[in-house]
Amino acid sequence: MSSQSYVLAHEKFGAQVKLRSMRYGQSVYYGQIICRAGSGIKSIKDLQGKSIAYTDELSTSGYLYPKQILDKNNIKHAKVVFAKKHDEVVRMVYEGKVDAGAAELLRVRQAEHGEMVALDPLEKLEPQAFELIAADAGGDRHVRQG
Repeated sequence: MSSQSYVLAHEKFGAQVKLRSMRYGQSVYYGQIICRAGSGIKSIKDLQGKSIAYTDELSTSGYLYPKQILDKNNIKHAKVVFAKKHDEVVRMVYEGKVDAGAAELLRVRQAEHGEMVALDPLEKLEPQAFELIAADAGGDRHVRQG
């Protein structure tokens, strides 16, 4: 389950993490708020009145955490787009369709090693766990329905 799904399952049913997946030798990943190089955007504050692309409303790295950071800084956007995929967010920023975007850092790095080298990082987000396997607080004795 995703990080956000785990938080909800923990709050509602007392779910506890039993296993976490690993990717590329890592058990966590990072999101990042990015902009196009040369855009004049140098800090989170510069995003005031600009357009931004997120992945989707349930994505921890592609929406929830970045939105929380922007809200704490009282940033209001001229336009918000939900691009559905991290790769699409990166592409939209690179092509200048939006001023900034929120995506998983791995996708940003993959783009930088490809043709999309004109991206600047604005904010690296807190680490998040890859997929988790969780069980309710009662362990294997029973499964709660809800």
